[in-house]
Amino acid sequence: MFPAMKAPSFRCSDGPNGDIYLHYYSARRGLQHIVIGIVKTVCRQLHNTVVRMEIVEEVDDTHDHVVFAIQELGLVSSKRGATSVDQHCQHYFQPDLSYIEKLCWSSVPVVQFCQIFPFHVVFDDQLQIRQMGVSLFRIVATSVVDVQTVTLTDLFIVERPQGMTLSFSEIKAHTNMVFVLRGKGSLPTEALRVKGQMTHLNDDNDSAGKMLFLCSPRIGDISDLCGRRLYLSDLPLHDATRDMLLLDDTRANQHCEILKLEEMNTKLNVAHQDLANAHQDLAKEKDLTDKLLYSMFPMHVASQLKQKKAVAAETFPSVTILFSDVVGFTSICGSCHPSRVVRMLDGLYKEFDAVTRENKLYKVETIGDAYMVVGGLTSRTGHDSHEEVVCNQALDMMAVVSKVRNPSHLRDHIHIRVGIHSGEVMAGVVGDLMPRYCLFGDAVNVASRTESTGVADKIQVTEATHKGLEIMPQFVFETPHVVGMKNVRRPMVCYFLKENRQRLKRHQELLRRRTSVYLMSSSQISKNEQIQSQHQERNARSSMDQTALAIPEKSKAVESNYLVEEAMAVKEQMEQQGETVEETDQPNEDTDQLAKREAMDGDEVGGNRETPKMKSQFSVCLLVAFLVVVIAVSIHFYS
Repeated sequence: MFPAMKAPSFRCSDGPNGDIYLHYYSARRGLQHIVIGIVKTVCRQLHNTVVRMEIVEEVDDTHDHVVFAIQELGLVSSKRGATSVDQHCQHYFQPDLSYIEKLCWSSVPVVQFCQIFPFHVVFDDQLQIRQMGVSLFRIVATSVVDVQTVTLTDLFIVERPQGMTLSFSEIKAHTNMVFVLRGKGSLPTEALRVKGQMTHLNDDNDSAGKMLFLCSPRIGDISDLCGRRLYLSDLPLHDATRDMLLLDDTRANQHCEILKLEEMNTKLNVAHQDLANAHQDLAKEKDLTDKLLYSMFPMHVASQLKQKKAVAAETFPSVTILFSDVVGFTSICGSCHPSRVVRMLDGLYKEFDAVTRENKLYKVETIGDAYMVVGGLTSRTGHDSHEEVVCNQALDMMAVVSKVRNPSHLRDHIHIRVGIHSGEVMAGVVGDLMPRYCLFGDAVNVASRTESTGVADKIQVTEATHKGLEIMPQFVFETPHVVGMKNVRRPMVCYFLKENRQRLKRHQELLRRRTSVYLMSSSQISKNEQIQSQHQERNARSSMDQTALAIPEKSKAVESNYLVEEAMAVKEQMEQQGETVEETDQPNEDTDQLAKREAMDGDEVGGNRETPKMKSQFSVCLLVAFLVVVIAVSIHFYS
């Protein structure tokens, strides 16, 4: 467990008066008193004997180990009563090892003995090897030429017991200890460590006898065994090293399998987490796709498309269709930059989409400034009739449009006209690349004509829609009038819808809501009219200078006037910002951004703009230059 720590070693010898001398070898000093306590405890618990132990020799310049004198005092008292040392010792015996000599030299052949114990050495009192096991002989014979004359000291050095030399007398004195021998560096036994027991063999022909070293190699694992060029068959049968190696290899393989399983489990967890994240991302994308699909088609149509089913055209006996467009949209497009028109339409349609979503109607399409909504295609309108819901939609649109600025005149809001008609239509999905849910029928044509023949800031309703609202007194209409429409057989009776008495509070809430940078308050419109009239007077005074310059680019002049008008409107709006917040209940922080954006758009179209003051100065310079030229020509003529 601790490779750098060297374990102590012990040996026993006979002392005077029947005492036992215990020799203690250790590289660590000062632990001899601990040894005394350990030995006394072992004798008491394992041998039921009480001993007295004292230090005879300590480590000094002449001694390299500690010697203890152990004297046996008697047995520990027990339930069976005290017994003498002789009575207790009859349960123990000193084994007679003389049978090994008989086995070696008579009963068991030498060759068979060498095979049974592949790692053993028999040497004499001169340490000359007389016999060795087959596995050890195979290792030694690869480099030693004369195996018959090799000695034990030629092959090994002693590691344990510590502090002893390899001599026959020393080995005989330590026969009751475990020996560990390590091969010398210049021989094949360099990496070989063997551990075993020394046994003295009596020989009738030799008074000193022989010494038998039964050992086994110290192997760490299977790879260590292969590195030493050994095999499992080389290990002794009676040694548990073979089983330990196999068990260790099995555990190592199991550990590798466990590590692989843990790695696979970790990868599986990571893959599971990635899959879960992918499922979440897929669910988010699916929600976005469904949201887009449900915004393009009615609920029942979108469900059929998701299931890849063919959507058959349907006939709806009664629906209500709403058309709206911006009054003067063509002139607006011709007088300002396209980016302003796009931002205006974006703000307008965001307002319309918000109220369409609240009223649970289906938005068919937007083409340019035209906005088309239909009610009655689905059951999302609840218990209300589709005529009522569509009329409420028109009133909400009229309420929010008064907040959207006209990009050509920021002091005024845009104006729309709305037409509503009810009738029978057929609806279905048209196209494959960009499919659309389109409505077909005479009711669509009549609704479009109702809008085109309408009046600005008015909601024109046909008689078919009006009949569905007769039982609803909350709707207020103006006097009916007759309208002639193109491609319609006979003139139609129409009504102008004024208000819904039950939704006046909602219209006030819509006026306070801000969702676009083009929104403005009613007080700004009235107060900016005065500034507009003053600005027109200044433009009239500078019109003469502009005529003298004869600038052919009319669009640039219009754009320049618009920028001046816009700058003054923004300035006036910043001065009145406190009052605007009170009326709208929301800050008007988008005005500066709008003015900067409009100015940038103006620079993109016309480059650097000249103000009327700059043009007036330039015209004066041209007039002076013209007079100088005339005078010069006159002088030259008369001279």
